[in-house]
Amino acid sequence: MAGITLDAELAILDSAVFDKVVEAFIRQEMNKAVKEFLKACLVRIPQRTGFLRGSFKDIVDFFKVSGTGAGNSGYATKPEYYYHTPGNRLLKKPLYGTRFATPPGQVLKRTSQGVVFTIDSEIKYFAANDFSARIPSAPWHSLKEGLAAMTNYLEGAPNRFPKIEAIMGTMTIRTRGTGTSTSTSQPDVSAIMATRSLLLEGFD
Repeated sequence: MAGITLDAELAILDSAVFDKVVEAFIRQEMNKAVKEFLKACLVRIPQRTGFLRGSFKDIVDFFKVSGTGAGNSGYATKPEYYYHTPGNRLLKKPLYGTRFATPPGQVLKRTSQGVVFTIDSEIKYFAANDFSARIPSAPWHSLKEGLAAMTNYLEGAPNRFPKIEAIMGTMTIRTRGTGTSTSTSQPDVSAIMATRSLLLEGFD
């Protein structure tokens, strides 16, 4: 019986490869979105002692953000500038308020529903002055502006996702006579990650 000779290549998408790229892309985008939030938010918080803006210093360092002024030590602190808590008082210095802010590792958390973003400072006058006109410079609208910058960045995420062709593999089918063999090749995920600076780690 006469045989046939056939070579065919089919594009395939491996779900494990796709999931890995998607997860890395989400990590990258959310980390960059937090940076946009911090840059837009913190500059709207006035500095007299640097205590409130400085409370976000650990978060700023964790996400490697520059230009926010958080933690600057060039602000004169008078002895009477204290932040009072039950049974205690704390001198208002730029790095003394970090205990009141969201721990950096909890700013982004992965859940079954997606990614949860949480950022706040429990310093009492933050919310009061951010949302209300309690002092002449208020309301600051720092959280509102930070979220607007974050949302604006994330709206462009679909345009930054790697082209689907870059993460597709190939199945080759070869028929010789009455025998058929198949082989597959997958894209170099590490190369895709490196090219797009995608993050394999970033939040839990």
